[in-house]
Amino acid sequence: MSARAPPSWPAELGDEPWWWQKLLHVYEHKQTVLDLRHFDASRPVIGDEGMKVLAERGLPSVPEVTKLSLWGNHIGDDGLQVLAERGLPHVPKLTDLYLGGNRIGAEGLKVLAKRGLASVPNLLNLSLGDNHIGADGAKVLAERGLQHVPKLTNLSLRSNGIGDRGLKVLAKRGLRNVPQLTNLDLSHNDIGEDGAKVFAKELAANVLPILTGLGGVDLHDHLDVMQLPGVLGSATNKDILKFIHERAQDDGGVRMAVAKVMVIGPGAAGKTTLIHHFVSGGEFLRDVTMTDGMEMCDWTIGGMELRFYDFGGQEVYTNTHRLFLGTKGVFVLVWHPPDQDRLISEYARDALDCAPDAHLVFVSTHAH
Repeated sequence: MSARAPPSWPAELGDEPWWWQKLLHVYEHKQTVLDLRHFDASRPVIGDEGMKVLAERGLPSVPEVTKLSLWGNHIGDDGLQVLAERGLPHVPKLTDLYLGGNRIGAEGLKVLAKRGLASVPNLLNLSLGDNHIGADGAKVLAERGLQHVPKLTNLSLRSNGIGDRGLKVLAKRGLRNVPQLTNLDLSHNDIGEDGAKVFAKELAANVLPILTGLGGVDLHDHLDVMQLPGVLGSATNKDILKFIHERAQDDGGVRMAVAKVMVIGPGAAGKTTLIHHFVSGGEFLRDVTMTDGMEMCDWTIGGMELRFYDFGGQEVYTNTHRLFLGTKGVFVLVWHPPDQDRLISEYARDALDCAPDAHLVFVSTHAH
């Protein structure tokens, strides 16, 4: 098979710009990363006209490229259209496409969604942040685009003005097409209460079973529609997502290789300090504050992942904790003798009432 011809710059356009020289370097050295991000204001951007040359004359010469970054190049709808229709079909191995910081609107995104993404089915990372796709762009991405990239793990839509309308469509009709998504950035999108509630309710149905990173929607503000206990009111998105995934697991959903450790006991018994001791490898925790509600923490040891549930010991949380105690796991009851001896049986009884077959471990945190 003959070698692929080198990319040819149109002589009528003058000297080769910096980004074309980078393309030549990738071609000559058979590299797979084509990084054309624009940072230097003294150098020209690619723009829509340059994108036509790149898509039609450049990308056909580098079919092995897996990562293409075009950040900050003033690419608009016309430029994105030609990339989608004439450029992406030449780089079918693409796994990373970065289009952030451009001038892309809904019209350009429609072409990318309908025709461009179908050419790159192995895409893992798609960045569209800091553009102008709006609600219409989010809608077409959800309904016509994401179905073509089922392996997607990272999606950035930050600062695009998608609003409540765009978010609702994305939540109801788009996210189910990307079950491997682990990070979703929706920050700075004019999302209101209505859109956030719809989105949170869909997430509660575990439509994204391995999502761990979420920006732009504070899930702890929507525990009611997610049917989650109020004790998670101060939890991070990451911890709430963990709980959703584990709830699905307990209900017969996807099995996860995570062992749950429920650390219970009176307030000030040393539960948080004990967990920190394990996770940090023996480091002493100073200036510890009382746990507010419940916190979660992961620890990997010997190929096994342990997830600690650190329950606040204040009496006000006792009833809400029972909502969690029915799950399968190991229960560690921590207390401070002799002041808290009388409370041991109460906490043990709560655990056994909710999980009769529970494995209980008793830990005294202070020696005398």
